[in-house]
Amino acid sequence: MNSNYNIFICYRGDNDPHKDGKYIGLDVYSELQKIDGFDCFFAPKHNKSNDDFKHINAILNTVKVALLILTDGFFDRCYENDDIVKIELDEILKRDIAIIPIFVNNYNIQTDIKRFINYLKSCQSCQIPILNLI
Repeated sequence: MNSNYNIFICYRGDNDPHKDGKYIGLDVYSELQKIDGFDCFFAPKHNKSNDDFKHINAILNTVKVALLILTDGFFDRCYENDDIVKIELDEILKRDIAIIPIFVNNYNIQTDIKRFINYLKSCQSCQIPILNLI
């Protein structure tokens, strides 16, 4: 597996074409592959099994940008330690990686913002002083 990616696509997969970030992520991945110099990591295209996520650290070591495909419920399970989105976000926040959110379809920031703040508060890897005031 190549570990020299400069873009990482993070999504929540729910097997629902209307809210599954995998479908949107695939479109984004396909378009970025057409641009010279963009080497994207997108799990459905690169992982053969869930065991490949053990290599997440090596993959993220070269990444400069993380695209978050924000679909409804993106942060729903980020309180679970074994949630793959939580693991990815934890590792992204430990590094100097720019995060670009992509808001999709029915994503409701007002509903998800509380889950996002709770995730950030529980996140060991990010020390954001303003969170202590919330």
